[in-house]
Amino acid sequence: MNHSSRITLALCFGLHLAFSTLALGRDGEPTDTRVTHGPMLGRPAADSMSLWLRTARQGRVVVFYGTDKNDLSK
Repeated sequence: MNHSSRITLALCFGLHLAFSTLALGRDGEPTDTRVTHGPMLGRPAADSMSLWLRTARQGRVVVFYGTDKNDLSK
């Protein structure tokens, strides 16, 4: 398994864990938005990655990411 495949696999696993838990707003309160399909990563590039997911109803989805779990702003 090459390096980019490992990174993609790690991202998929991490996003799966993040989205399979109860959706929480930034204030920690539960929201009505539920992910029903995904997340699915695609179109990997050196500086970008596409993310697809489907929710139970129309709503806003924000993805936080980073290299430090305490600072997901990078």
